[in-house]
Amino acid sequence: KVDKLEAENRQIDKDVLKTQNTMAELAAEIAEEEQLRGAANAAYVEAKNQDLAAISVLNQTIATLEAFFKNNSASDQLTQASLVQVRHHEPQFDISEDQAPDKASRGGQYQGAGKQTDVILGLLNVIMEDLQTQVFKADTFENRSATDHSDYLDTSNETNTSLATMRTNLLSDEADNLGFIQGHEAINTS
Repeated sequence: KVDKLEAENRQIDKDVLKTQNTMAELAAEIAEEEQLRGAANAAYVEAKNQDLAAISVLNQTIATLEAFFKNNSASDQLTQASLVQVRHHEPQFDISEDQAPDKASRGGQYQGAGKQTDVILGLLNVIMEDLQTQVFKADTFENRSATDHSDYLDTSNETNTSLATMRTNLLSDEADNLGFIQGHEAINTS
């Protein structure tokens, strides 16, 4: 009986060691996951801050350009003429300065390049919207990543608790066996 109990305790010791190794591997895996999650979160926060700063600069740029265009426009409309630099000397014309350029639109009426201002502001708005979309997608991905990480930690903690319970039960069985061995040896001695 004593030999059988000692053999059982040797097997319990192997099982306890295996359980402890599994718990150590799990702890190392959790630590690595925490480090990766921390690095990913730091990269997300930095990228988001840069994108938000860029959006802020674009908003200020658009507002400043719109104000500049309206303040420098005779008809209170956004026009390309607002972008023309003011020269300190009069331009030299090959033709009369009162003669219109030869550019004509489909209807035959001169339209000029007045819509270029709208294109510039439109392009800035598109860039800003793209940045806002990137921030939204990054927020969504970060939230999903945080949820997945939380789920992983919950599962890992459950596994760790289960392993700790198994280890405790094995050690309890070993202690019981040691008690039985002592009892058998006491009987044998008596």
